[in-house]
Amino acid sequence: MLFRSGQVPQPSDHLVKILAGHPLATRLAARLWSEHPSIDISKDIEIFERFRDTIVSFLLEKITLSKSEKDLMSFASIFRLPVPRSVFLKWGGNEANYVLNSLTGQYLVESSAEGYQLHPLVRDFFYHNLGTKQGISHHKVAAKFFEEQISKARLAGKRFVPEDLGEAVHHYLEAGDWIKVKSLTYYKEELKPVARSHYQRKEYDLAFRDYKVLLDLDKNDVDAHFHLALIFARQDDWDEAEFHFGKALDLKGKVPWILQGYANAKMRANRLGEAENLLLEAEGINPLHTATLIDLGRLMEKRNDPGSA
Repeated sequence: MLFRSGQVPQPSDHLVKILAGHPLATRLAARLWSEHPSIDISKDIEIFERFRDTIVSFLLEKITLSKSEKDLMSFASIFRLPVPRSVFLKWGGNEANYVLNSLTGQYLVESSAEGYQLHPLVRDFFYHNLGTKQGISHHKVAAKFFEEQISKARLAGKRFVPEDLGEAVHHYLEAGDWIKVKSLTYYKEELKPVARSHYQRKEYDLAFRDYKVLLDLDKNDVDAHFHLALIFARQDDWDEAEFHFGKALDLKGKVPWILQGYANAKMRANRLGEAENLLLEAEGINPLHTATLIDLGRLMEKRNDPGSA
């Protein structure tokens, strides 16, 4: 597909990321982009939703789905992460096993080592058309499945998977079962030391997942917000880092350990002016806070001021 000038059109990186590499979606996106090169359709909700529905409708027009297949697609649309085959058996019994094989063979359900999931565009399409009553029913099945996964791990003397807890909380919330969510919060105390251990061992991907689950359990968890701020800073995602740092301060107040910890992240990114402001603020609150004084010394070293350091 070429412009009149003979140049190949280049969709935005954000759009390509949303399409997640689906060949059909990419072809249609290229066509749309060649006709409307001056806009990023992924930023226009109305246009993007129309685009999404057009892609999926076009795809489904080429394939005849049975009622069982449509029902499984609707159930699969509630999941945010790849899930094991056993969750479909929990929902639909042995018939779901055959239907899942059929849909996987038609590339409507994607399979990988992590499990089964719908392509984001297909998932959004089916979830958008999911009725409230049916959605609640699906979420209850999913929530119970993930809670059982946690219980099985505990009975076997194994550490439960944090994502299972996060998904159990998510699906119970979607089903409107706040009482059940509250009953799951006792897992929070088990997960906290695991999250801290992952962070200290520099396993930041694992720590990120742990702390996201802790926020699912308690949106006012200061320690989770603080560590997410540090992890986002390491990823150079300063918008998210500032958000979680601000939440930690709002919840806990301006305590030296939060100010110093975030200043350390700023210093590591060579944002020395911002780091200094935070460290001086921490020093003003507690002039004897050891970590703050050490970081102030390191900052002066970076500025070639050995006397002050």
